[in-house]
Amino acid sequence: MKQDLAEMRKAIHDFRVDKKRPPVSLKGLVEAHYLRVIPNDPVTRAPDWRVVTEAPVRLDEFRKALPLVQSGIVDIRSSAPGTDSNGKPWSEY
Repeated sequence: MKQDLAEMRKAIHDFRVDKKRPPVSLKGLVEAHYLRVIPNDPVTRAPDWRVVTEAPVRLDEFRKALPLVQSGIVDIRSSAPGTDSNGKPWSEY
């Protein structure tokens, strides 16, 4: 699980650095060749990761003419219910 998480988080980071914006979907990371495929969550055994997004904001709230900065994915988490053997929720991975 840690390897898949690290690979996906690196892809999100690299996309953001290269494109100067966050990716809007995991599928977009594949289409842009930052990932070959969306890996399966090892707990659910499906590519059903829960994405964490940031809200769109204006660059300058005092100047309403500025466009919104596009929202997008900032992190991913397991979508599995329950906890690991140490009691940590899967959703915190």
